[in-house]
Amino acid sequence: MSLFLSLLVSISMAQEIRLRLLHHQKSIPVLAENIQLSEGTAQALTITYSEPQKKWLVLNQKNNGLSTEAAKTLELKAENAIIHGRKLSGKFKLVWNEKNKSIDLIYPMDIDKYLLGVLPAEMPASWPLEALKAQAVASRSYVLAQMQGQTHRHFDVDSSVMDQVFNKKKFEVLPANLKEKIRAAILQTQKEVLFKGNRVYKTYFHARCGGHTENPKLVWNDSWSWNGKKDPYCDLGNAQNWAYSISIDSLAQAYADDTNENIGTITKIVAGKKTNSGRSDHIFLFFEDGRIRKWSSQNLRKSIGFSNIKSTLFNIVLNKETVSFRGKGFGHGVGLCQFGSRQMASLGKKHSEILEFYYPDAQLRSVFQWPAFLAKLQEKTLQVK
Repeated sequence: MSLFLSLLVSISMAQEIRLRLLHHQKSIPVLAENIQLSEGTAQALTITYSEPQKKWLVLNQKNNGLSTEAAKTLELKAENAIIHGRKLSGKFKLVWNEKNKSIDLIYPMDIDKYLLGVLPAEMPASWPLEALKAQAVASRSYVLAQMQGQTHRHFDVDSSVMDQVFNKKKFEVLPANLKEKIRAAILQTQKEVLFKGNRVYKTYFHARCGGHTENPKLVWNDSWSWNGKKDPYCDLGNAQNWAYSISIDSLAQAYADDTNENIGTITKIVAGKKTNSGRSDHIFLFFEDGRIRKWSSQNLRKSIGFSNIKSTLFNIVLNKETVSFRGKGFGHGVGLCQFGSRQMASLGKKHSEILEFYYPDAQLRSVFQWPAFLAKLQEKTLQVK
């Protein structure tokens, strides 16, 4: 028996992913008929963490203390609960984030149930099935790569664009035929994962590459690195082009908020050296007092808004009181281009061909003993040949 196969039959214990649904919260309201805690049950709770006391403070609807827990993690269980406006059932964890001095809500989930909330949030369910299947493999591989590489964290993936969007309402409101299409995309690729050697592939993806994908190392100084490539499939229509203007004062404030450095008035803005794909990985800000600062284009996008500065494939026009960014594409440009995958699927390409185009050095493999695979992954003992 090969090392790969022996790995997959070695453990039978089921595993779940740890999804962070909320973060940077000062308190968590919980409403349900029967909320189970270590010291009793309740119907409505507000949960906070007292840093001076190093304890959780659990208050019922009358603000009477129900229980306190002297631990960084508080576990609870409820059915049909509304937690901070989200309808959830099962077990939950609240974790005190020492670094941010706030509460994170962690929700353990089966990976395929998780994908039901990811797929329609990341790609329209009306798109071709083969594109949805490629997205399913990319999303599955991404979360497994996060589990493999960041076991020190108290969660595997965030539910926002910081990892990949999870929104189960997107699935719940779909008509029956599109629900079945999403299920089919997941089930028909159920055990498929992308690898590079003995590691699960870090399958970044984005909306539109603008005609050329990017190397992840140039975007995040990532340990993963592969060359960007021209993408003839990306839709180059007018929807690709975008423009956004912001006052110079607001841009200076955004820089100050991001760097904790308030220098003053910006007099000039210059895009840094372009990558092979035409993207600017940083910009230079020139200030009135003569100082010059280099600012990461990804931090610029995060500070001003990913939906405003849609990509780093831009040019800059400085006016008297405003600065305009004019670009094309949507997203960081790394890995799978979703609009490109739609076009490939429309041309009759299979999901495996789409994945091979956008992740050319990855190997698509089927993992038959799923719990064993996840257990080894979390133990960081995965070896695949």
